[in-house]
Amino acid sequence: MPAKYTPEQRIAAFWLKVDKNGSLPISRPDLGHCWLWTGSLFKNHYGCVSVEGRKSRQAHQFLIGKAPEGLEWDHLCRVRHCIRPSHLEAVTRRENLRRGIGHGSETHCPQGHPYDRANTYIEANGWRRCRTCGHEKRGLKLPQ
Repeated sequence: MPAKYTPEQRIAAFWLKVDKNGSLPISRPDLGHCWLWTGSLFKNHYGCVSVEGRKSRQAHQFLIGKAPEGLEWDHLCRVRHCIRPSHLEAVTRRENLRRGIGHGSETHCPQGHPYDRANTYIEANGWRRCRTCGHEKRGLKLPQ
């Protein structure tokens, strides 16, 4: 493979890592199906795209660009690895935080599993983790 890719090759490679038939967001099914990034993820679960000669970018920013000055992209669907442009809205940081990622307002993980007593692990830093997703990632099944 050549060291540098043409813009067409980069775009083709990008779309190979997008599942346009993702789940309907639980909190907003009216938005339609998520376009899920199936490539690598940052630790915070946003899609990660490597850009030649530059730092990695979030996949949704690679597709639609940076938010306007003073704003950031809010995932209306609450699914961090969704890159569907219609699921994103440019809002202030304050508004994005108010809407709730990481503030306990979600009742289900991004994959739709409930955040309930049996299925939720609370990390030392206060973040919730879905036990079902963790087990699936490791190829295990939750005990019945």
